[in-house]
Amino acid sequence: MQDYLREIQLINFKNFDNFEAQFAQINCFVGKNGVGKTNILEAIHYIAMCKPYFYKNSEEDNIRFDENFFAIHGHYGSDDTGFNKFSCSLKREEKKKFRRNDNPYSRLSEHIGAIPIVVVSPSDHVIISGSAEHQRTFLNYTLSQCDRDYLEALKDYTKTLEMRNKILKVFQQERTFDNTQLDSIDYLMSFHGNKIKAKRAALCEHLSEGVKRYYKILSSDSETADFEYESFEGEDMLPLLQIALNRDFCCGFTTVGVHKDRLNLTVNDHKVRNFGSQGQQKSYLLALKLAQFDYICQQLNGRKPILLLDDIFDKFDFQRVCQLLNLISEQGFGQIFITDTHLNRIEEAFANTNGSISQSINEKMQILLLE
Repeated sequence: MQDYLREIQLINFKNFDNFEAQFAQINCFVGKNGVGKTNILEAIHYIAMCKPYFYKNSEEDNIRFDENFFAIHGHYGSDDTGFNKFSCSLKREEKKKFRRNDNPYSRLSEHIGAIPIVVVSPSDHVIISGSAEHQRTFLNYTLSQCDRDYLEALKDYTKTLEMRNKILKVFQQERTFDNTQLDSIDYLMSFHGNKIKAKRAALCEHLSEGVKRYYKILSSDSETADFEYESFEGEDMLPLLQIALNRDFCCGFTTVGVHKDRLNLTVNDHKVRNFGSQGQQKSYLLALKLAQFDYICQQLNGRKPILLLDDIFDKFDFQRVCQLLNLISEQGFGQIFITDTHLNRIEEAFANTNGSISQSINEKMQILLLE
Protein backbone atom coordinates (compact mmCIF):
# COMPACT_ATOMS: atom_id res chain seq x y z
CA MET A 1 0.00 0.00 0.00
CA GLN A 2 1.23 3.49 -0.87
CA ASP A 3 2.49 5.58 2.04
CA TYR A 4 0.80 8.95 2.45
CA LEU A 5 0.50 11.94 4.76
CA ARG A 6 -2.65 11.24 6.75
CA GLU A 7 -2.94 14.43 8.77
CA ILE A 8 -1.13 17.60 9.73
CA GLN A 9 -1.30 20.17 12.51
CA LEU A 10 0.19 23.66 12.28
CA ILE A 11 0.75 25.79 15.37
CA ASN A 12 1.78 29.44 14.94
CA PHE A 13 3.00 28.67 11.43
CA LYS A 14 2.82 31.62 9.01
CA ASN A 15 -0.79 32.90 9.08
CA PHE A 16 -2.18 29.89 11.01
CA ASP A 17 -2.51 29.91 14.78
CA ASN A 18 -3.85 26.35 14.95
CA PHE A 19 -4.74 24.48 11.77
CA GLU A 20 -5.56 20.77 11.53
CA ALA A 21 -6.56 18.67 8.53
CA GLN A 22 -6.80 15.05 7.52
CA PHE A 23 -5.81 14.16 3.98
CA ALA A 24 -6.96 11.92 1.16
CA GLN A 25 -4.98 10.79 -1.88
CA ILE A 26 -5.77 13.97 -3.83
CA ASN A 27 -6.05 17.16 -1.79
CA CYS A 28 -7.04 20.50 -3.25
CA PHE A 29 -6.73 23.76 -1.33
CA VAL A 30 -8.97 26.40 -2.84
CA GLY A 31 -9.26 30.03 -1.81
CA LYS A 32 -8.35 33.59 -2.62
CA ASN A 33 -4.76 34.75 -2.72
CA GLY A 34 -3.37 35.38 0.75
CA VAL A 35 -5.46 32.84 2.69
CA GLY A 36 -2.50 30.49 3.21
CA LYS A 37 -2.78 27.79 0.53
CA THR A 38 0.94 27.77 -0.23
CA ASN A 39 1.72 27.96 3.49
CA ILE A 40 0.14 24.53 3.94
CA LEU A 41 2.32 23.14 1.13
CA GLU A 42 5.32 24.75 2.83
CA ALA A 43 4.46 22.95 6.07
CA ILE A 44 4.21 19.63 4.21
CA HIS A 45 7.63 20.30 2.71
CA TYR A 46 9.03 20.95 6.19
CA ILE A 47 7.75 17.56 7.31
CA ALA A 48 9.46 15.93 4.33
CA MET A 49 12.73 17.87 3.99
CA CYS A 50 13.18 19.69 7.32
CA LYS A 51 13.33 23.06 5.57
CA PRO A 52 11.24 25.51 3.52
CA TYR A 53 10.85 25.37 -0.24
CA PHE A 54 8.83 28.42 -1.25
CA TYR A 55 10.13 31.06 1.18
CA LYS A 56 13.89 30.85 1.68
CA ASN A 57 14.58 33.86 3.86
CA SER A 58 15.07 33.57 7.61
CA GLU A 59 13.17 30.55 8.92
CA GLU A 60 12.05 32.62 11.87
CA ASP A 61 9.88 34.50 9.39
CA ASN A 62 7.68 31.39 9.35
CA ILE A 63 6.75 31.99 12.99
CA ARG A 64 3.37 33.69 13.28
CA PHE A 65 3.55 37.38 14.07
CA ASP A 66 3.92 38.15 17.81
CA GLU A 67 4.48 34.46 18.66
CA ASN A 68 7.69 32.85 19.92
CA PHE A 69 7.69 29.53 18.05
CA PHE A 70 6.07 27.39 15.39
CA ALA A 71 5.40 23.66 15.37
CA ILE A 72 4.33 21.27 12.62
CA HIS A 73 3.11 17.74 13.35
CA GLY A 74 2.29 15.17 10.69
CA HIS A 75 1.42 11.47 10.52
CA TYR A 76 2.90 9.62 7.54
CA GLY A 77 2.74 5.97 6.49
CA SER A 78 0.08 3.43 5.56
CA ASP A 79 -2.32 1.00 7.16
CA ASP A 80 0.09 -1.82 6.23
CA THR A 81 3.34 -0.30 7.44
CA GLY A 82 1.93 1.83 10.24
CA PHE A 83 2.07 5.58 10.71
CA ASN A 84 4.93 7.61 12.14
CA LYS A 85 4.54 10.99 13.76
CA PHE A 86 7.00 13.59 12.51
CA SER A 87 7.37 16.94 14.26
CA CYS A 88 9.30 20.06 13.32
CA SER A 89 9.56 23.04 15.66
CA LEU A 90 11.49 26.29 15.85
CA LYS A 91 11.78 28.84 18.66
CA ARG A 92 13.15 32.28 18.06
CA GLU A 93 16.94 32.43 18.50
CA GLU A 94 17.14 28.64 18.93
CA LYS A 95 18.01 25.74 16.67
CA LYS A 96 15.31 23.94 14.72
CA LYS A 97 14.26 20.58 16.17
CA PHE A 98 12.91 17.53 14.37
CA ARG A 99 11.42 14.42 15.94
CA ARG A 100 10.15 11.04 14.83
CA ASN A 101 7.59 9.54 17.18
CA ASP A 102 8.72 12.11 19.78
CA ASN A 103 12.34 10.92 19.54
CA PRO A 104 14.72 13.69 18.40
CA TYR A 105 17.06 13.19 15.47
CA SER A 106 20.70 13.81 16.29
CA ARG A 107 21.08 15.31 12.78
CA LEU A 108 18.37 16.59 10.45
CA SER A 109 20.00 14.74 7.55
CA GLU A 110 18.95 11.44 9.16
CA HIS A 111 15.36 12.22 8.18
CA ILE A 112 15.90 13.11 4.51
CA GLY A 113 14.35 10.45 2.29
CA ALA A 114 11.87 9.18 4.87
CA ILE A 115 9.11 11.14 3.11
CA PRO A 116 9.98 11.51 -0.60
CA ILE A 117 8.59 14.62 -2.25
CA VAL A 118 8.52 16.44 -5.58
CA VAL A 119 7.40 20.05 -6.00
CA VAL A 120 6.09 21.74 -9.14
CA SER A 121 5.98 25.49 -8.64
CA PRO A 122 6.25 28.58 -10.86
CA SER A 123 9.35 29.54 -8.86
CA ASP A 124 11.12 26.49 -10.30
CA HIS A 125 11.66 28.38 -13.55
CA VAL A 126 15.08 29.32 -12.12
CA ILE A 127 16.24 25.76 -12.89
CA ILE A 128 15.71 26.58 -16.57
CA SER A 129 16.46 30.30 -16.74
CA GLY A 130 18.57 30.99 -13.66
CA SER A 131 22.16 30.36 -12.67
CA ALA A 132 23.98 27.03 -12.50
CA GLU A 133 23.62 27.16 -8.71
CA HIS A 134 19.89 26.49 -9.05
CA GLN A 135 20.63 23.51 -11.29
CA ARG A 136 23.05 22.04 -8.74
CA THR A 137 20.44 22.58 -6.03
CA PHE A 138 17.96 20.58 -8.11
CA LEU A 139 20.44 17.70 -8.48
CA ASN A 140 21.24 17.76 -4.75
CA TYR A 141 17.55 17.86 -3.85
CA THR A 142 16.85 14.79 -5.97
CA LEU A 143 19.82 12.66 -4.94
CA SER A 144 19.67 13.48 -1.23
CA GLN A 145 16.26 11.80 -0.98
CA CYS A 146 17.53 8.54 -2.49
CA ASP A 147 21.18 8.24 -1.52
CA ARG A 148 22.43 8.83 2.03
CA ASP A 149 26.03 8.33 0.91
CA TYR A 150 25.63 11.21 -1.55
CA LEU A 151 24.20 13.50 1.11
CA GLU A 152 27.15 12.80 3.43
CA ALA A 153 29.66 13.33 0.60
CA LEU A 154 28.01 16.64 -0.28
CA LYS A 155 28.17 17.85 3.33
CA ASP A 156 31.85 16.85 3.61
CA TYR A 157 32.71 18.45 0.27
CA THR A 158 31.00 21.70 1.25
CA LYS A 159 32.90 21.87 4.55
CA THR A 160 36.22 21.15 2.84
CA LEU A 161 35.55 23.74 0.14
CA GLU A 162 34.85 26.37 2.80
CA MET A 163 38.14 25.51 4.55
CA ARG A 164 40.09 25.72 1.30
CA ASN A 165 38.58 29.07 0.37
CA LYS A 166 39.39 30.51 3.79
CA ILE A 167 43.03 29.47 3.43
CA LEU A 168 43.20 30.92 -0.09
CA LYS A 169 41.73 34.18 1.13
CA VAL A 170 44.38 34.42 3.87
CA PHE A 171 47.10 33.65 1.33
CA GLN A 172 45.81 36.41 -0.90
CA GLN A 173 45.53 38.99 1.89
CA GLU A 174 48.95 38.26 3.38
CA ARG A 175 50.64 37.78 0.01
CA THR A 176 52.13 34.48 1.18
CA PHE A 177 51.78 31.08 -0.39
CA ASP A 178 52.38 27.66 1.19
CA ASN A 179 50.71 24.95 -0.84
CA THR A 180 51.59 22.27 1.72
CA GLN A 181 48.70 23.57 3.82
CA LEU A 182 46.37 22.59 1.01
CA ASP A 183 47.66 19.07 0.31
CA SER A 184 45.40 17.19 2.73
CA ILE A 185 42.43 19.46 1.98
CA ASP A 186 42.84 18.93 -1.76
CA TYR A 187 42.92 15.17 -1.28
CA LEU A 188 39.73 15.16 0.80
CA MET A 189 37.98 17.58 -1.50
CA SER A 190 38.85 15.43 -4.51
CA PHE A 191 37.77 12.23 -2.76
CA HIS A 192 34.30 13.64 -2.05
CA GLY A 193 34.09 15.54 -5.34
CA ASN A 194 34.84 12.44 -7.43
CA LYS A 195 32.06 10.59 -5.65
CA ILE A 196 29.61 13.45 -6.14
CA LYS A 197 30.40 13.69 -9.84
CA ALA A 198 29.89 9.95 -10.41
CA LYS A 199 26.52 9.98 -8.68
CA ARG A 200 25.35 13.15 -10.43
CA ALA A 201 26.38 11.69 -13.79
CA ALA A 202 24.36 8.53 -13.15
CA LEU A 203 21.34 10.61 -12.08
CA CYS A 204 21.57 12.83 -15.15
CA GLU A 205 21.66 9.81 -17.44
CA HIS A 206 18.27 8.77 -16.02
CA LEU A 207 16.90 12.31 -16.12
CA SER A 208 18.02 12.78 -19.73
CA GLU A 209 15.98 9.80 -20.87
CA GLY A 210 12.93 11.03 -18.97
CA VAL A 211 13.19 14.62 -20.18
CA LYS A 212 13.44 13.51 -23.80
CA ARG A 213 10.45 11.20 -23.46
CA TYR A 214 8.17 13.58 -21.58
CA TYR A 215 9.05 16.67 -23.60
CA LYS A 216 8.23 14.77 -26.77
CA ILE A 217 4.76 14.09 -25.39
CA LEU A 218 4.23 17.62 -24.07
CA SER A 219 5.22 19.11 -27.43
CA SER A 220 2.93 16.70 -29.31
CA ASP A 221 5.98 15.08 -30.89
CA SER A 222 6.91 18.32 -32.71
CA GLU A 223 10.16 19.15 -30.85
CA THR A 224 13.08 17.36 -29.25
CA ALA A 225 14.71 18.16 -25.93
CA ASP A 226 18.12 17.23 -24.59
CA PHE A 227 19.69 17.23 -21.14
CA GLU A 228 23.44 17.10 -20.51
CA TYR A 229 25.53 17.16 -17.35
CA GLU A 230 28.67 19.31 -17.45
CA SER A 231 31.39 18.87 -14.83
CA PHE A 232 35.18 18.91 -14.57
CA GLU A 233 37.12 16.85 -17.13
CA GLY A 234 38.25 13.35 -16.24
CA GLU A 235 37.43 11.16 -13.25
CA ASP A 236 39.84 12.66 -10.71
CA MET A 237 39.57 16.22 -9.43
CA LEU A 238 42.94 16.24 -7.64
CA PRO A 239 45.25 17.05 -10.58
CA LEU A 240 42.87 19.80 -11.69
CA LEU A 241 43.06 21.43 -8.25
CA GLN A 242 46.85 21.33 -8.44
CA ILE A 243 46.90 22.83 -11.94
CA ALA A 244 44.53 25.62 -10.87
CA LEU A 245 46.44 26.48 -7.69
CA ASN A 246 48.08 29.67 -8.95
CA ARG A 247 44.81 30.90 -10.40
CA ASP A 248 43.00 30.07 -7.14
CA PHE A 249 45.64 32.03 -5.21
CA CYS A 250 45.07 35.09 -7.38
CA CYS A 251 41.27 34.79 -7.13
CA GLY A 252 41.14 33.95 -3.44
CA PHE A 253 38.74 31.04 -3.98
CA THR A 254 38.55 27.59 -5.57
CA THR A 255 37.86 27.81 -9.29
CA VAL A 256 37.46 24.13 -10.19
CA GLY A 257 35.31 21.34 -8.77
CA VAL A 258 31.78 19.98 -8.63
CA HIS A 259 30.64 23.25 -7.07
CA LYS A 260 30.96 24.57 -10.63
CA ASP A 261 28.78 21.87 -12.24
CA ARG A 262 25.99 22.92 -14.57
CA LEU A 263 23.36 21.48 -16.91
CA ASN A 264 23.09 22.06 -20.63
CA LEU A 265 19.36 22.14 -21.39
CA THR A 266 18.33 22.36 -25.04
CA VAL A 267 15.29 22.22 -27.30
CA ASN A 268 15.93 21.51 -30.96
CA ASP A 269 19.68 21.85 -30.23
CA HIS A 270 19.29 25.41 -28.89
CA LYS A 271 19.77 26.42 -25.26
CA VAL A 272 16.29 26.67 -23.81
CA ARG A 273 17.50 29.31 -21.34
CA ASN A 274 18.59 31.74 -24.07
CA PHE A 275 16.40 30.85 -27.03
CA GLY A 276 13.41 28.95 -25.67
CA SER A 277 9.99 30.57 -25.70
CA GLN A 278 8.01 30.77 -22.47
CA GLY A 279 5.97 27.80 -23.64
CA GLN A 280 9.08 25.74 -24.36
CA GLN A 281 10.59 26.61 -20.99
CA LYS A 282 7.40 25.62 -19.17
CA SER A 283 7.15 22.33 -21.05
CA TYR A 284 10.80 21.62 -20.32
CA LEU A 285 10.28 22.30 -16.62
CA LEU A 286 7.30 19.92 -16.48
CA ALA A 287 9.27 17.24 -18.34
CA LEU A 288 12.14 17.66 -15.89
CA LYS A 289 9.86 17.36 -12.86
CA LEU A 290 8.19 14.23 -14.25
CA ALA A 291 11.61 12.72 -14.86
CA GLN A 292 12.56 13.60 -11.28
CA PHE A 293 9.38 11.95 -9.99
CA ASP A 294 10.14 8.77 -11.96
CA TYR A 295 13.75 8.64 -10.75
CA ILE A 296 12.88 8.98 -7.07
CA CYS A 297 10.11 6.40 -7.40
CA GLN A 298 12.49 3.96 -9.10
CA GLN A 299 15.29 4.44 -6.58
CA LEU A 300 12.90 3.91 -3.67
CA ASN A 301 11.56 0.62 -5.09
CA GLY A 302 8.22 1.96 -6.22
CA ARG A 303 7.46 4.34 -3.33
CA LYS A 304 5.80 7.30 -4.98
CA PRO A 305 6.82 10.76 -3.77
CA ILE A 306 4.27 13.21 -2.44
CA LEU A 307 3.56 15.67 -5.25
CA LEU A 308 3.01 19.35 -4.44
CA LEU A 309 1.48 21.40 -7.27
CA ASP A 310 1.46 25.06 -6.31
CA ASP A 311 -0.39 27.74 -8.26
CA ILE A 312 0.11 25.90 -11.55
CA PHE A 313 -3.19 26.99 -13.13
CA ASP A 314 -2.21 30.65 -12.97
CA LYS A 315 1.31 30.16 -14.32
CA PHE A 316 0.91 27.21 -16.71
CA ASP A 317 -1.78 27.16 -19.36
CA PHE A 318 -4.72 24.82 -18.81
CA GLN A 319 -3.64 22.42 -21.56
CA ARG A 320 -0.21 21.86 -19.97
CA VAL A 321 -1.79 21.27 -16.57
CA CYS A 322 -4.10 18.65 -18.05
CA GLN A 323 -1.13 17.01 -19.82
CA LEU A 324 0.77 16.95 -16.53
CA LEU A 325 -2.09 15.28 -14.68
CA ASN A 326 -2.60 12.80 -17.51
CA LEU A 327 1.06 11.79 -17.56
CA ILE A 328 1.08 11.24 -13.81
CA SER A 329 -2.21 9.32 -13.79
CA GLU A 330 -0.98 6.95 -16.49
CA GLN A 331 1.67 5.69 -14.06
CA GLY A 332 -0.61 5.78 -11.03
CA PHE A 333 -0.91 8.70 -8.67
CA GLY A 334 0.77 8.84 -5.35
CA GLN A 335 -0.51 11.51 -3.00
CA ILE A 336 -1.13 14.95 -4.49
CA PHE A 337 -1.58 18.39 -2.97
CA ILE A 338 -2.68 21.16 -5.30
CA THR A 339 -3.59 24.82 -4.81
CA ASP A 340 -5.78 27.09 -6.88
CA THR A 341 -8.08 30.07 -6.59
CA HIS A 342 -10.91 28.56 -8.69
CA LEU A 343 -12.63 25.32 -7.78
CA ASN A 344 -14.08 24.80 -11.25
CA ARG A 345 -10.61 24.72 -12.86
CA ILE A 346 -9.47 21.90 -10.59
CA GLU A 347 -12.63 19.88 -11.17
CA GLU A 348 -12.40 20.34 -14.93
CA ALA A 349 -8.71 19.41 -15.04
CA PHE A 350 -9.22 16.16 -13.15
CA ALA A 351 -12.34 15.36 -15.15
CA ASN A 352 -10.19 15.50 -18.30
CA THR A 353 -7.60 13.01 -17.03
CA ASN A 354 -7.28 9.49 -18.37
CA GLY A 355 -7.06 6.28 -16.42
CA SER A 356 -8.51 5.17 -13.13
CA ILE A 357 -8.19 8.58 -11.50
CA SER A 358 -11.07 9.98 -13.53
CA GLN A 359 -13.25 6.96 -12.77
CA SER A 360 -13.01 7.20 -9.00
CA ILE A 361 -12.28 10.88 -8.52
CA ASN A 362 -14.93 11.39 -5.83
CA GLU A 363 -13.39 8.65 -3.70
CA LYS A 364 -9.83 9.91 -4.05
CA MET A 365 -10.25 13.69 -3.98
CA GLN A 366 -10.75 16.01 -1.05
CA ILE A 367 -11.35 19.73 -1.47
CA LEU A 368 -10.56 22.12 1.37
CA LEU A 369 -11.99 25.60 1.01
CA LEU A 370 -9.89 28.24 2.79
CA GLU A 371 -11.19 31.66 3.75
